Amino acid sequence: MGLASDIAEGARHPWIAVFEADPETSYDRLIRGYAEVPPYERADAPDAARMLFGPLAAEDPARARLGDAVTAWLNARRREPIPAERRKRGRLIREISESFEIIRALAPGEAALWVHDNRIRLMDWTSRLVDTPARDARAAFLLTLAVTQPVVDGEDLTRLWMDICREAGGVLPGDYLDVGLMGLRRLPQVAHQTSEVPWLAGLAQWAMARKPSEQEFAAEWLPLKKVYPRNPTQWRKEISALLRTKQYQDAEIEPPAWWACDPQMAVMGRPNFQPADGYRSPMPDECKALIERLQATSYGEVAPAIETFMQAHVRFVRATGISQHMVAAVHQLGTALAATSDEAACVRAEELARVALHWQPFNVLLWTLWADALEARGAIAALEIVRREHVRRLPFDVDARNQLAEMLIALDRCEEARTIVDNCFPEGLADEATHSLRIRLTAHRDGIEAARHVAAVAVEEFPENRILADYAARIDREEKPGLIAARYQATRPTSASDALTASEVAEDRTVVRLRELASARALGERLMSGQDDLAVAEVRELLAEQPDFAYAQLLAVRAGIWAGEHAELPSVPAAFERALGDEDAEMLSRVTKRAPKLEALTLVARALFGDVDAQNRIADWLDESQTDESSPVADMRPRLRIILGGATGADDVATGLSSQREKVLNVLRRVNEAMIDSDLIAA
Repeated sequence: MGLASDIAEGARHPWIAVFEADPETSYDRLIRGYAEVPPYERADAPDAARMLFGPLAAEDPARARLGDAVTAWLNARRREPIPAERRKRGRLIREISESFEIIRALAPGEAALWVHDNRIRLMDWTSRLVDTPARDARAAFLLTLAVTQPVVDGEDLTRLWMDICREAGGVLPGDYLDVGLMGLRRLPQVAHQTSEVPWLAGLAQWAMARKPSEQEFAAEWLPLKKVYPRNPTQWRKEISALLRTKQYQDAEIEPPAWWACDPQMAVMGRPNFQPADGYRSPMPDECKALIERLQATSYGEVAPAIETFMQAHVRFVRATGISQHMVAAVHQLGTALAATSDEAACVRAEELARVALHWQPFNVLLWTLWADALEARGAIAALEIVRREHVRRLPFDVDARNQLAEMLIALDRCEEARTIVDNCFPEGLADEATHSLRIRLTAHRDGIEAARHVAAVAVEEFPENRILADYAARIDREEKPGLIAARYQATRPTSASDALTASEVAEDRTVVRLRELASARALGERLMSGQDDLAVAEVRELLAEQPDFAYAQLLAVRAGIWAGEHAELPSVPAAFERALGDEDAEMLSRVTKRAPKLEALTLVARALFGDVDAQNRIADWLDESQTDESSPVADMRPRLRIILGGATGADDVATGLSSQREKVLNVLRRVNEAMIDSDLIAA
């Protein structure tokens, strides 16, 4: 009784001293239930941790050490093979889930920051630790990510939570709706936005996707309504404003919609009800006015108005989850900013592009804007990195490849440009601009005779193209067409060094990360081109330096040097790469379970390997109209239609897959690589 009484009064439990002497060993014993912590031996580890550490002051060193011990323990488990035996696996899932619970309950030290910094990696890992709703480490992790948002100055996760709400009961278990709503409820607020708006939108997104019954919707709505005591009039105002946005009106959803299950909200359906104005993003005319002011004055004069304009867009996106209006505005405004060639204006255009890419990470216009802004201010090292990432993220965007090649030519790196151009042809991606590049490169590198054949092929494929016809005519006159693109002739870019400038490193850590991805992708290209012992050695070195880097793991599989004792691979991209190499249908099914959004990718692979059911499903998928938001998985559909010659019947699809096997494999590998560092692998 004495010990319990002392602890209740705020004294440090004697076990804290044991913990401080050896935090990692002590935490391991606590989470496994072996620690001697009277009178809490029967308590679950999270409850025991709350009673042991909860009374300590926030600045107490023991709390920081607890955070370090929890994250070190989780890191150690993440690097170990997952037990195959059911009881051991179940125990591991419980211990991992309880570790995340301790982080969200106590937010010790830097643990919450660690969770957010390693979000994609942890999502991928915990996706392999889902057995039942009661044994689900991924849900525990996501809940921790949601609850800790207010204490971390991290990335805005609205898009993630909206996606989870939409997919709960579809590709994700139904109880994930609670996780998505918690994430939206715990979002750090922005100016002039109440906390209720985002989760109301999440609930509406779920309802629009899943079409719940009145009872199902009421079971979600009514308990949450009680958590936020508000006047029914205020609820009706916010709900009607949400449902009067364009997305719901286009779907012919009118108030009270699903809220008709609540008598207090059902009155919105009466003829005399006056709904609130719908939530509104800034109008296109407002963007046009800003651009006109920018063109008439200077960036410095318009900068405050641009900031206000973008804050309004962010509020709308966070309130509704609808991002297309922001993306359109960013593209128009950012293009105008870059056109000024003013250093500060170009930097702002880059920032706008990155903000919008957070919401639509595979939008071609935004990647182009980012590159154009970098080029306008002469940031050539960063420009090359961004252009290469554009090619990785959007592997079927031939214009991105052409633009990268044009830049490399201007930098006098013609052989690299030639490789990029030549790779377009076997992948079926060459357009008129690609043919033009090939003619120019061939004429200057190999001579007129070699260029004559290349020009003839180009004109035969695009007989109406005047530029190609002009090139062919010049070559017939023994004249070489110009090598460098017109936009680079007046001002040649200076050669890009391997190192970014100090300001680029300080201001944009994102570009530094993209450089790592570009280097890894270059290694992957070398491995796909044939045996390269030096490339294999470089992969070993990369894997040793960054064992958790998904690209390094994928390359290790491609190089045939992944350790064979691992039953499952740590990352989804690496697992998919090995499944392709081994034609392993079972592993492909496990990848689908871990990353439901990649189902089409795994189905194509299974169909390629002769799975009849997958061939039937892919035939139906190819025949559907494309409604997905832009992503490499969605963009794969039109690419495959071209490769398979428009085949949509199961037999024709099977025949086409067999005859175009290498091209289809190339598509699958490109899409898989594009997923690295993407939320799509996780939810």
